Amino acid sequence: MDSRTFPVLLDSGEPVQLRPIRPRDAGRMRAGIAAMSDHSRYLRFFNGSQTMPDHIIDRLCDADGWKHIAWGAINPSAPDKPAIGAVHAICRGASS
Repeated sequence: MDSRTFPVLLDSGEPVQLRPIRPRDAGRMRAGIAAMSDHSRYLRFFNGSQTMPDHIIDRLCDADGWKHIAWGAINPSAPDKPAIGAVHAICRGASS
C-alpha cells in the first residue's frame, strides 16, 4: 500500500499530514463521520445518521490507488491524531 505522507501547514499555521487512506483508518473514518453536522452528513451520504454501515466504511477505506484514490488529512498535533478531511476519486468503467 502507498506509504506517502506529506506534512503541510494550513493558512492558519496548523500542521496537517496528507496521506492515502488505508483499511486501518476505519476508526478514524467513523469518528470523522460522527463529528460532521447532520446537514454535512446528509449532503455527503444522503443520510443524517451519525453511524454508517460497515460496508460503507469498508468501501471508503479500501482504495486501490488506481481506480479508487482516497487521501486523508490528519491532525498530527492532537493526541489521537484525528482525521480532519478526506477526498475520494472513483473511476467508473475504466479498463484494467
